[in-house]
Amino acid sequence: MHELAHVIRPSSLHRILACPGGVAMAKNSTTAAEGKYATIGTKQHEQAAEILRSGSPERPPELRHYLDYVHQAAENGEVFIEEPVPVSAFCGESGAETGTPDAAILGEDFIEIIDRKMPFGHPVTAERNPQLAAYALGLYQQAWADPLYDPEFFLTILQGESQDTWRLDLDELLEFAESTRERVAQAAEISSPSPGDLIPGKSQCRYCPASAHCPALRAATEISEMETPPAEFTAEALAEALSKIPLMKIRIEAIESAAYARAVAGEALPGFKLVAGRGGPRKWADEAAAEAQLKAWRWKSGIIYKEVLRTPADLEKSAPPELLQERARGTGGTKGEVLVKLTSRSAGKPALVAESDPRHPYDAASFFDELVG
Repeated sequence: MHELAHVIRPSSLHRILACPGGVAMAKNSTTAAEGKYATIGTKQHEQAAEILRSGSPERPPELRHYLDYVHQAAENGEVFIEEPVPVSAFCGESGAETGTPDAAILGEDFIEIIDRKMPFGHPVTAERNPQLAAYALGLYQQAWADPLYDPEFFLTILQGESQDTWRLDLDELLEFAESTRERVAQAAEISSPSPGDLIPGKSQCRYCPASAHCPALRAATEISEMETPPAEFTAEALAEALSKIPLMKIRIEAIESAAYARAVAGEALPGFKLVAGRGGPRKWADEAAAEAQLKAWRWKSGIIYKEVLRTPADLEKSAPPELLQERARGTGGTKGEVLVKLTSRSAGKPALVAESDPRHPYDAASFFDELVG
């Protein structure tokens, strides 16, 4: 394996393009920054892959959108689940040789890469996403030697219930690969990053192995008026401090992750210790046996079972779309439209966000009116 294969892989390409000095920093790092949802995400990916490979009708709520999408897409081509593809066209000669997409569809005139992202993480977009593009070109190179084969490419990200797809042709994909590979090669040549090589940002720092000790991230999270109580900050200083909080959180999480990993490995950290965490919620070890026992005692069904009305959001997911489109007698509308009229929603509280946020400024006067009356 190449020296930098563990650093330059499809999932790290966006970091390298945003912060070229991160390659050298990650190469010299002994700890890996891991998102707090990484363990959950890995288990769900494994579960989804097993369901798709086995053809099981199982549909866990958190995986339903992804599973249904893959099943529908598979009707138009050959499906590949967690199958490695070559990625050197994007990662370069010093990078990883293969990468593994969640799902890929190979059709007669198209290739689609489908990637599932955790719904509670930061939003990920498909356009110019080098990870998915590397998978797409890899599958093309692996499956087709015919130079006349000129498919369309669809890079799809499913995050929660949302979908984002980027469509491009072969020439666009090859051009993207060439520019990415050149920039990755330049980053791989950096041995001692200069300040200009290290560019901190939420996207590139979030999962960077060097985020706990990166000098650029440390400098970007320093606050000039730390000795002054925040309540006495000038408006400018307060705004500057607010803008640095996202990067502060990333650095804090990286430090906590590094400390936890070393403590679990047996290293003593002065002033800290590992303790047993709180156990999960109680559940029946054998639900069928518990149900049979309760019925044998002749307990009333109202004690054994709980029946509740689904929430509007849950009902919308569980009800077949055609049922909601049925006409409701005597209303002049559909059943879905009738249910909308029976739905209420409390107003959201004001949130302080960056000026670049696309939402309209909040009307403080109307919010006060809602509170008092």
